Amino acid sequence: MKRLKITNDHGWTPRTLRKQEQKIKDASFRIRVTAVRLVMEGHLGKDVAKMVNLCRQSVTLYVARFNEGGLDRLLDRRLPPGRVPFLTEEQQPVINILHKDQKNIAQSITRFEQHVLRHPDEVLRRIGCAA
Repeated sequence: MKRLKITNDHGWTPRTLRKQEQKIKDASFRIRVTAVRLVMEGHLGKDVAKMVNLCRQSVTLYVARFNEGGLDRLLDRRLPPGRVPFLTEEQQPVINILHKDQKNIAQSITRFEQHVLRHPDEVLRRIGCAA
């Protein structure tokens, strides 16, 4: 198996990468930087994978991305565009209002149910079902 190697450090040293790791809040990004730093320090890819709890192929991919474009490319997360929304942009505000009022609607339904349970004769009389 060929040893992983950082071919282009893009001006980063193991020390500066360690400082950068401490600034990164996203754990998955921090692991990527840690993996690259450990390879830069001379550890084998399979050992790095064990240390940071990744598979060997992920470590190889992260080193390749770092070699290709530095830290920016390593931390780039391209996500698929996602599903097309069912609602149009005009319908979206209505749903947002309904969603915000959902608690109020639930409280109103609860109050109505309690009234029906406390005063069934009155409710039946009002809807025309009482004799």
